Amino acid sequence: MLEPGILRIILRTAIREICCSYRTTKCADKNPGYKVFNADGKVVHEPAGEVDDKPAVKVPFTVKVNISDLNIRKGPGTNYDRVKFIPVGIYTIVEVKNGKGAFAGWGKLKSGIGWISLDYAKRI
Repeated sequence: MLEPGILRIILRTAIREICCSYRTTKCADKNPGYKVFNADGKVVHEPAGEVDDKPAVKVPFTVKVNISDLNIRKGPGTNYDRVKFIPVGIYTIVEVKNGKGAFAGWGKLKSGIGWISLDYAKRI
């Protein structure tokens, strides 16, 4: 039987390793191309896909925009500059990408003016 002091040290070390592994895995998930290796150099975690991978969506498709204050942006994310507001209407999306600020992805408008958040557009 282990003494309580030794047991505490073992548990603390195990918890620290689990937490460190979790943080390292999250770091790898957020940085494309990163992998997590064990002490023997074996890959123990590899992200499933790149952060900016295109979602599996067939394009082109049409969407209906029902709000008058939806921004058109220069790129697929809120980190890109705003071009202008898109008028209410029906639009053709020719490309879809993931990006900051949209759960459903960003759709590139057929006109080429920019990208809209698909969170606020209904596919028709």
